[in-house]
Amino acid sequence: VAGNYSSTGAPSCSACEAGKYSGFGASSCTSCAAGMYQAQTGAQNCTFCSPGKSRQDKGATSCEDCRAGAFSDSPGQAECEYCSDSDKYGDEYTSVEGADQCDR
Repeated sequence: VAGNYSSTGAPSCSACEAGKYSGFGASSCTSCAAGMYQAQTGAQNCTFCSPGKSRQDKGATSCEDCRAGAFSDSPGQAECEYCSDSDKYGDEYTSVEGADQCDR
């Protein structure tokens, strides 16, 4: 069953823990990639972090809001981009916590 795994010779399947997933017939669970998360146990896939959020580590159970002064403008970002570090934004741009863009 998707979201569960069974080691060779095991009499039954076990649910994948939060932060991991599996497909049908899996012998182990796979950690969600950076920029993705899974809050539930027994999952068959992971969810992209939404714009304004990111997650650098694998196996996450949630995503984190970008800090004030940073943003992420597309789903599945492992890191937020700082407004002042970007050539296209410059020092005159800022953002609030959880922003999906920099504002002038």
